[in-house]
Amino acid sequence: MSVVNIENNNLHHRINKYICRKGDIFNGQNYDRDAIINEIISLYKNYCSKYLNEPDEYLNYLNNDILSIIGYKYDMEKLDETEGSQLWTELDELMIDDKGIVIFDKVISLLNEVPLYFLMTLYGNSYFMTITADRL
Repeated sequence: MSVVNIENNNLHHRINKYICRKGDIFNGQNYDRDAIINEIISLYKNYCSKYLNEPDEYLNYLNNDILSIIGYKYDMEKLDETEGSQLWTELDELMIDDKGIVIFDKVISLLNEVPLYFLMTLYGNSYFMTITADRL
């Protein structure tokens, strides 16, 4: 496996700069968000049931992975990264009830609002964790 030094990778920087300026990938064309979201849910349910023996915990794992795309709150707070920490908290609050329980409908609502690159990142992660677990 090759490792790329991202800080010195001009192509990485140019692509990232372009996507950030553009705002999203693919402009949402030819992608059925409902189908992608349903596949993500299915992959998390399967993973938690088959590999973790915790079928009822899939929403908690999904919540955690959604938030980890933003970053780890502990690290952001340690680095005084207020914007990221606030965004992390906002996303978390959009997925939970007043008792801190992750709610299916709230997760679906959130996934319908995130940019496509965010949704596809989550889909890729969920697919990758499943095929990696299959190989173990």
